[in-house]
Amino acid sequence: MSELGSKLRDARIERGYTLNTLQQKTKIQKKYLQAIEDGQFDILPGQYYVRAFVKQYADIVGLNGNQLLEDHEAEIINPVEEEEDFVEESSIPSRLERHQQGEKSQWEHVLSYLPMILLITIILLIIATLIFAIQSISQKDKVETGQKEQESAIVSVVEPDTVEVEETNETNTESTQESLAENQIKVGKQVITLLSEPTEETLYQLENPIEEYEFEVKADAFVWVGIYQDDVIQVDTPVAEGESVTFKPQPGAKTIRLRLGYPEGGKFYVNGKEIEAKSDYIKETIVFQLADDVKETPAESIPLDLPGDESSQATEAEASESSAAENTGYQGPAVYDPNYSGE
Repeated sequence: MSELGSKLRDARIERGYTLNTLQQKTKIQKKYLQAIEDGQFDILPGQYYVRAFVKQYADIVGLNGNQLLEDHEAEIINPVEEEEDFVEESSIPSRLERHQQGEKSQWEHVLSYLPMILLITIILLIIATLIFAIQSISQKDKVETGQKEQESAIVSVVEPDTVEVEETNETNTESTQESLAENQIKVGKQVITLLSEPTEETLYQLENPIEEYEFEVKADAFVWVGIYQDDVIQVDTPVAEGESVTFKPQPGAKTIRLRLGYPEGGKFYVNGKEIEAKSDYIKETIVFQLADDVKETPAESIPLDLPGDESSQATEAEASESSAAENTGYQGPAVYDPNYSGE
């Protein structure tokens, strides 16, 4: 312990201060206070802090800091200067050390670029892989194009025979259509046959099975629609313009009747094909019956005497509608006819 440190320590103890207390009062770290007492001034950051810490320490413990620094000037300065000289001497490397440090710094400089070199290498490999893949795809496309051209050439050679086959198919289709009688209509895979006369309610004969038929009524205006299965009404509803009602018969059904509130209210369809009412007087109803049922119970005709005046024809038409309603047991609701003038 130095003489300066001993004086400071004795004054601190005389005052009853601990190093912790002194640290709180001076704001100087405890390790620096201990170093001052032990005379280890080289631990302090520098000459300026040595003088400042010693003066502050002395003032706190009741000594004259300036006088104390003057009395122990040599004790404070010499260790620091010796330490600085030692640091300066030790900090000067030899020629061999400088050469080794130069080689080391060059190697570290090269190593610092290693991550960048690796990254560039990876990028180049990716680019090369993409180029190779694109070339492979392009070559494959060329091969496929050549094959397609060869196939096109082969097809063009065989084309006359294909045309003949198509013409044969068209001829067969036309012959099939020509094989239908005038009173027959192809609806999907089925054929329906008109059996009624123009003066009777329109009646078509269906083929078996009946569940392969789908019946539809499309409204051209607001109209009432009724669909009957075996004279029992299944659909009883008004339909707005542009809307439609479809019906799929149940297995075992024999008769389907489609009815509109007024003739111009809509159109009838079977399996997506429009079917017209062929009656001259009853345009709002069409009846469909299975072939076996038609043979057992032929369609009822509505005999009409055709007088010369139109009022007699209208009376007969009304009588026919009344008779049809009595057969079904349902007359349908009263529906406004937009074509009725009231005259």
